[in-house]
Amino acid sequence: MPMRNGGEHLEEQLAALAAQDTDVAWELVVVDNGSTDGSLEVVEGWRPHLPLLVVDASERAGINVARNRGIVEARGDLLLFCDTDDIVGPGWVGAMAAAATDADVVGGRIDEESLNTGDSVRRPRMPADDLPIGLSFLPFAVGANLAVWRDAAAELGGFCESFEIGNDDVDFSFRAQLCGMRLGYARDAVVAYRHRSDLRGMFRQFRNYGRSEPLVYARFRDAGLSRASAWAVLRRWTELVASVPTVLIGRGDRSRWVYTLAYSVGRVEGSIRHRTPYL
Repeated sequence: MPMRNGGEHLEEQLAALAAQDTDVAWELVVVDNGSTDGSLEVVEGWRPHLPLLVVDASERAGINVARNRGIVEARGDLLLFCDTDDIVGPGWVGAMAAAATDADVVGGRIDEESLNTGDSVRRPRMPADDLPIGLSFLPFAVGANLAVWRDAAAELGGFCESFEIGNDDVDFSFRAQLCGMRLGYARDAVVAYRHRSDLRGMFRQFRNYGRSEPLVYARFRDAGLSRASAWAVLRRWTELVASVPTVLIGRGDRSRWVYTLAYSVGRVEGSIRHRTPYL
């Protein structure tokens, strides 16, 4: 579990991990990526209730820096990944271990309803009964609910640290499949996934997703990943501009407008940064 300022929801996740109902021998590797909010003290307080290993990865910021350090330090053969602000189900560890007997990389089921009921912000949902498809190309395991065998992770070289926020799990899953590894789905390995609670937070998140998509395209276009046509891009931007008056008076779907604008802006920024047009 990578951690950088785990925040108000950290204890909920630790409690869920402490309540795992499984006969599988496991440990929780918390990789601290430079927390300054007292998260380490919170984690240490759960040591009597968890098979805990705390690893320091504060030398360089980045969720994939932390994940890769965890891969090195963990003592198990099967590596499971979760985040500090979500909540794993009580059978998560066991279900992931069972699904991994027939796969190299496994993605669990993402529950987007339990922690987001009543939210005024509505973001697009991932499939409720299968793995999502990344950039209309291949399925991927979401990083908040992912398992990989240690030898497979080593063969892949871990998570790509060029991805700062977003699409690192897409890149990881694509690479695994394209080199012949099996990607499995663990329906019973459930993680309650927490959304951003306001439009500003959702905008930042989807802008980051958009910023990293040109890098995904640059890495996988030779494998068949395509991009939107110029006409489709023009139509999307035209609809965004034309919808402004409706959104401002509260008659349009404001959430949809915000996340579409966010990833569109992010794609422009990412295309410039990575010198790869993907709009």
